[in-house]
Amino acid sequence: MSTYKSTDKTQLTAHFNVSEFRCKCGGSHDTKLDPDLVKKLEKLFAALKCSKIIVNSGYRCSNHDKNVGGNGSGQHTKGTAADIVCYDKSGKKISSKMRVLRPFVTGVITTSRA
Repeated sequence: MSTYKSTDKTQLTAHFNVSEFRCKCGGSHDTKLDPDLVKKLEKLFAALKCSKIIVNSGYRCSNHDKNVGGNGSGQHTKGTAADIVCYDKSGKKISSKMRVLRPFVTGVITTSRA
C-alpha cells in the first residue's frame, strides 16, 4: 500500500497519475492506493485497447464513502478499488461502468462497439 499527499501529482504509470485516484470529497487528506490496482488498470488498458480510462472514483475517505452509499470501510477506503469508464481508440465508450477491485474486475456493463 502506498500513501500520497493530497497535492501529489506523481505519474504512476504511462496512463495513470495519482491525482486521478484522489478522494472526490475535496478534502486535503492523504490518498491510499494499492500499486497492484494501478498495474491491473494498465493491463485492462492494454487488453481492451483503450484510448483512455477515466477514474470516476478511486480512493475514498470514510466520510465520503458513507456519503455515496458505502459503509465507510469498503475497498475504496483501502485504496484497492476504482470505478472507471473505458474508451476505445475512436473515443466511444467500451463500458458505461466498470468497477475494478483487486484482484478481480467486477460489475462490468459493456456497450456495443461500432
